[in-house]
Amino acid sequence: MKEANFYKEFIKKHKKYSSFFKTHLDVIVNLFISLFFAFLPLIISSAVSAYANKKGFFDEFSNLVFSEVMFLYCSSFIAPFFMMSFKKSRSKKPEGNFFDFLSLLLVFYILVAGALMYSGVLGRNLFALDLHESSINYPTTADISIICATFFVWYYCIFTDSYIPNDSMDNYKRNEFEAYREFDEELDR
Repeated sequence: MKEANFYKEFIKKHKKYSSFFKTHLDVIVNLFISLFFAFLPLIISSAVSAYANKKGFFDEFSNLVFSEVMFLYCSSFIAPFFMMSFKKSRSKKPEGNFFDFLSLLLVFYILVAGALMYSGVLGRNLFALDLHESSINYPTTADISIICATFFVWYYCIFTDSYIPNDSMDNYKRNEFEAYREFDEELDR
């Protein structure tokens, strides 16, 4: 009973932020669905390979994910940034903020570091030869930084595209009322 009252109070207290929280929830659900379907082929392949080789599923999965495939996933997950940038450049009043600039820097980092990391220039086999090891333990710090940057850019772009403030409808109604009033005044002249 107390929990139900707590939730009612929470909802009532944060009503003006409801679109903000709802958008975050929608973006998180979108993220999990996107990740599930993006990784589904790797999950199936890892399960089959782990069963056939009598190895652990997570070992097979991490070997697949942190091979050359990761660059493809990171590149595809930053696609919303380019769509958002294209839409903003086509708008009549382009607006930018700190997070747009940060996203741009992170996109360059993802593309350059990802291409170098997964293409062989800074290839893992070269590291393994220099370290006299047979392989590198995944994920490395560079992998984690690229993944975190990718998620930040993706989340920011999807959130920005999905978020509609609560007061936007009120502003629309107020602007519509003012436009009708000005139109009526012009007709009365």
